[in-house]
Amino acid sequence: MERNLGKLLPVKQGEAVLIVMYDASSRQELDSAVEAAAEAALAHDAIDCCIANTPERAASVWAVRCGILEGMKADSVAQEECDVVVPRARIAEYVKAAKRIALSHGIRVEPCGHCGDGNIHTEMLRGADMSDEEWKRATHASLTELYALSKKLGGQLSGEHGSSIKTEVDAPGFYEFASQILFYARFRADAIFSQRNISTN
Repeated sequence: MERNLGKLLPVKQGEAVLIVMYDASSRQELDSAVEAAAEAALAHDAIDCCIANTPERAASVWAVRCGILEGMKADSVAQEECDVVVPRARIAEYVKAAKRIALSHGIRVEPCGHCGDGNIHTEMLRGADMSDEEWKRATHASLTELYALSKKLGGQLSGEHGSSIKTEVDAPGFYEFASQILFYARFRADAIFSQRNISTN
């Protein structure tokens, strides 16, 4: 992000960044919530907490978050995403294991996502030195292991962007769920179309 897009986070240390946004009915309530969150983070080994207490600071932080995918595209030849959801208490475990899995197949992976619901976008990035065959083989192997990992941790496919499963990947236990997502999407589309016809005619 910093190298390719020139967008900077206010923190330089650590392996991960957690961005939390609060709203409240009063300034006092807001300050209390933020203070409690900062204390909890530091009590659980956070290196530091930075409070974006002005609109400008908040905007700069969210600009980095919104530009993550763009930054990854600028820093790689191609990308492949494994989009899963895991229990919130196991996000860190999934992220660390996902990096090890991808690295074992020669791929760099940069997970990002939503801690509120456990949805993790596991972005696999292709290096310039990988051939098409190497990339295909490495992503296939990585996806198979990543799906199995999320299932082992009590997770499932993410339906945020539709079904994320790759049909050529061996992912036991996921196909029924994927077909349910696809069926639901098809059903909803048909239902909306029918309603439009009724209201039009």
